[in-house]
Amino acid sequence: MDRPVVAVVTGFTKSTELAEISLAPLRVLKLDGLIDRILAVTWDSAELNPFVAPLAAMDDVELVRVPQPKLAQGRYQNGAIYQIRNLQAALALVPEEDALIFKTRPDFVAKEDFLADKIEGFERYCAPSELEKTIG
Repeated sequence: MDRPVVAVVTGFTKSTELAEISLAPLRVLKLDGLIDRILAVTWDSAELNPFVAPLAAMDDVELVRVPQPKLAQGRYQNGAIYQIRNLQAALALVPEEDALIFKTRPDFVAKEDFLADKIEGFERYCAPSELEKTIG
């Protein structure tokens, strides 16, 4: 991969075990050199401290706490806005414009070999379509 690869983990999970299992494949891929950074971004609310403590203990994970926006929408609208704001905060911490971003959550578990294949084959799997050139 000719560009930096950053795993962006947004949000939190109340399960320490799930957070550890979820980040394990990312941490192995970082150790293997396929991922350059693991960036975990979540709110700075004190009530989340026990839930983000496992992330803070991982020396290969950059944990960033940002202010939680104050919203007055409905529950479902707030959820979407929170996700967007968390992602915006995370992307602002990645200075490389050409970085490959893998966005995930600490409650999502990816298979290590599947993710490695996707990263290594990104240019092939996600290349711009040549269809327009062929059909004119």
